[in-house]
Formats: sequence, structure tokens, C-alpha cells
Amino acid sequence: MKNFKQFINEFRIVDRNGGGRGGEDPHEELARIADSIPFVHRTNEEDEFKFGSTLNAAKVAAVSRTLHEMGLAHAKDSVRKPHMTEYFLASTGTHDDLLDHITDHLYHHASVPARLKPHVESFIESIAETQGSKTRSKEEISKVAGVAFGQNGGFGEYVYRKNYSDPVGNNQHPHLMNDTHHLQDVIEEAQLDPDGYFIRKEEKTDE
Repeated sequence: MKNFKQFINEFRIVDRNGGGRGGEDPHEELARIADSIPFVHRTNEEDEFKFGSTLNAAKVAAVSRTLHEMGLAHAKDSVRKPHMTEYFLASTGTHDDLLDHITDHLYHHASVPARLKPHVESFIESIAETQGSKTRSKEEISKVAGVAFGQNGGFGEYVYRKNYSDPVGNNQHPHLMNDTHHLQDVIEEAQLDPDGYFIRKEEKTDE
């Protein structure tokens, strides 16, 4: 059975061969720059994680978002669990916010020249679309082979099972509004990054 770490490695493209700047495609140039810029994100619980590469952060976030979309579809259509549907609606929104933060971070970074700033949003969108398409294609291939994370329901079932909790209180997921929980796969990748980290709020020293 594959885990998320093995899965994301199949789609990671380092993009370190930028080529000449003269006549270079704006997205290719932005990929080269983004790969050299670190990225730090703080969740709504004030936990913090870092990637050594903004490019890698965008790709990991895009794959994780797609998997949560698949989890949402599984919750709505396959098992019909309202509290899990609500959870995945919230978690996909958290991933959207993360991708927005990555876009803003890259746009305002000093390494990005003014001539490339108009292309930043479409660059991040293209990463999300490309990684999303690769993820969905991989699921179709895995379903045919019967090896999708060892689950017959494919990636949606895998993500659903990983994030499932019985409802509490007002029939809600206990981590409904917890960004750190929503982004746990992204955080695991940050922890694997040689230049990355994850620090919980209570572990931080005084800033």
C-alpha cells in the first residue's frame, strides 16, 4: 500500500534546469525563481511549517488539495456522511487559502522582477491544474491495476479514511476548523524537506 510520501514523490519535478533568461517562458523563469525561495506558513492554530522551495510547496499543496477534493466526493456520493462532507469542504478551503498565500508570497518576493509579477497568479494556477490532472490520472491507472493505496475506492477513500473521526457536539468533525489537521499531508512533506520544519505553537520560543 502506498502512502502519501511515496505518492507525492512520483509527481515532484524539481525544475532546476531553467535555461537562458532571454526569451524564456515566464512560467519557466518563475519556476526557477520559486525553487530558490523558501516558504513559511502559519496555520490558524499558530503552528508553523516551512519548505525550502516555494515551488515544491505549491506542488505538494496542489496534490493534497486534489486528494481532499476526492475525499469530499467520496463523503458525499459513496458514504453520505454529512459531517465528513462538511469537513472536506472546510479542508479544501484551507488548501485554497494556502495556495493563495503561496501566490502572495511569490508575488511580493524581492527575487521576482516586476515584469514577471503579472504572471505569478497564472503560474500557481497552472501548477494546481497540472498536479491535479496528474493525480486524477494516477488514480485512474491505479484503479485499473487495483493498487490505489490498497483501497477499492481509490484515493478518495484513502483520504476519507485517513481523516475520518466520529462526529462530536453538533454532529461536527472534531477538527472541522483545524488548519493543522487539514494540512497534515503537506506538513509531513515539510518535515521531510532537508530545509523545512514543522513547529507547534507550544514548541516555539519567544520571538
